[in-house]
Amino acid sequence: MPTNKGVIYTLKTYSRTLVIQMKNSLFMAVDRNTLEVNNITVALGKGDIFDVIPDEQIADDGGYIGCCDRWASFVCKLGYVVVDAVNFDRGKIILYNGKVNEISAIKMFNHFRDHTHIIAKEEDNPFRLQGWSGAYDEKFNRLVFSKKNARDVRNNRFENIGISYSQEANGGQGGWVSFHSANANTLFHNRQGIFSVFNFNLQVNGVFKQNFNDLYGEYFTATSKEKSYIDFVFNRGGSTVMMLNNITWQLVSYLGSDKDSEFEHGLTSIMVYTNNQCSGEIALVATSNLIPSPNMVRYVEGIFQFDGFRDLAIDPNIRSVSDTGVLVTSNIATTKPWYDKGRFINTFFFVRATYDNVSNRNVNIEVLEVNVQKSNR
Repeated sequence: MPTNKGVIYTLKTYSRTLVIQMKNSLFMAVDRNTLEVNNITVALGKGDIFDVIPDEQIADDGGYIGCCDRWASFVCKLGYVVVDAVNFDRGKIILYNGKVNEISAIKMFNHFRDHTHIIAKEEDNPFRLQGWSGAYDEKFNRLVFSKKNARDVRNNRFENIGISYSQEANGGQGGWVSFHSANANTLFHNRQGIFSVFNFNLQVNGVFKQNFNDLYGEYFTATSKEKSYIDFVFNRGGSTVMMLNNITWQLVSYLGSDKDSEFEHGLTSIMVYTNNQCSGEIALVATSNLIPSPNMVRYVEGIFQFDGFRDLAIDPNIRSVSDTGVLVTSNIATTKPWYDKGRFINTFFFVRATYDNVSNRNVNIEVLEVNVQKSNR
């Protein structure tokens, strides 16, 4: 093994391959003393795994696929997974399944470039709130990662982030699907499922099984429900300035095995925002409500429609939604004259669809779309 790629951090097996993870690079050693004829593998002698020189997966003088996070280096059904937070200029996450897949570069390159690193680069111990961990979730066929007290290189601040990758996203090509506010100190998986470990926590300590009894929005020992939301991004491409007219969606919700047909069990709030406009969180009113309301949703032939949004941002030069998706309520006007409530005009729009999980229903959004027109300004 080379002496300039750091120490060996982990040794794992993937299929017939020995995975040799060094601090600064990834090597694979394969027993080549076999002969394949018509899909039949015949062993030739008793060759030792180190009879051949291990192959560096991506050759680089300084190393390319590194690892300082042993807890985020694991083998699962999808392949061998490793988080590389060693390279100061660029953090990345690799999935090896016969070839190297840099999954952190799938529409999330900038995020992982800025948010992968940990402050104490030589300390890898998420049990002491410093480092990455990861696990495989069999139920949803996804990889789940948790980062504790890591460094945002832009402002040198500490961060705790949970994020998940689904192999089924992007038409089966894989992609990042969600951030998680309830991120554990350490994650692990086995044949019983995926588990979260909490320690050094003032409110929660212990080992918890995820996806337990389909209790939506209930995390660990919390006594209240957490909201779930999805940010939909609408960008027609190019520089065409558009005006947002309304939002339409179709969904199906279930309580246990029973399918609901009433709107009361759909979305509970909506928010529209851009880089300089924001509607704030709008609590939706059901179509069955007898009192007309600007927040009322119309329901026509299985499609929900809503247009009761206007710009309530106080200062357009201040972002109303933070980098981590948190609404900056101090920049949202609670009262604003109707003539100051502008329409949403931009080249792109974010629509946040929220369900509060109070009724513990499984809500499946099948379609959410926007109706726009070219701005005449």
